Amino acid sequence: MDLNGQAALGGRHAIAYVVAFALCVIAGNSFAGCDDPASRGVNWIGCDKSGLDLQGVDLRRAVLSNVNLAGANLAGAKLRGADLGSAVLAGANLSAANLVDVYLIAADLQNADLRNANLEGARLSRANLRGVTIEGAVLSGIQAYNVDLSGVDLSHVDLQNAKLEQADLRNSDLSSTNLSEADLSGANLEGAILRDAVLFKVRLDRSVLIDADFTGADLTRANLSGADIMDALFTSAKLDNAAWTDRRRCRSTSVGECQ
Repeated sequence: MDLNGQAALGGRHAIAYVVAFALCVIAGNSFAGCDDPASRGVNWIGCDKSGLDLQGVDLRRAVLSNVNLAGANLAGAKLRGADLGSAVLAGANLSAANLVDVYLIAADLQNADLRNANLEGARLSRANLRGVTIEGAVLSGIQAYNVDLSGVDLSHVDLQNAKLEQADLRNSDLSSTNLSEADLSGANLEGAILRDAVLFKVRLDRSVLIDADFTGADLTRANLSGADIMDALFTSAKLDNAAWTDRRRCRSTSVGECQ
């Protein structure tokens, strides 16, 4: 076969590949059963389910990436292990929902109701949680790198072992919150309230703590190395064996200041 023939054959193969790929994409999209009823494992990729009443439904391990559930009622819904990556849940009611191990990366949860929801082990990296109501929620073990929780009331919430690296927690209320062994490396907590918070072995290295209030907090064995603590309050805070901003180890008797 001459060179022209080989080029023509190669061109036909390339066109066939492109057509086959396009058909696969179309077929993949067609698998999203937007008209299918709510059920365990349902595929609603990219479907518009905004404003629906889905209270108490079983959507465990459902495929819901890019779905529009803005304003939907999902109170008490079972969503364990569901894929809600990049989903729109703005203003949705997720109170008392089971969101254990749910995938919510880059999801929009602005102004959603998460009261008493269980998000243990949920993946929330880059999610927008601004304005959420989260009273009584369980957030232990969440993976929430670069999440936006600025101004959110997180008081009395269980956040132990949470991964919150580089999270935006400016002006958030973390009073009496359990952050034991949580990772807040590089997080922004400017103006945050952490009164009486449990911060045992918490990682706050390289974090911004300007104007933060740690009054009465337990920072035993916490890591604050490299943190910016300008105008932060540590009145009555326990600093037992904490690693200070200059990497000094505070004495076990340190209260209110690193000694």
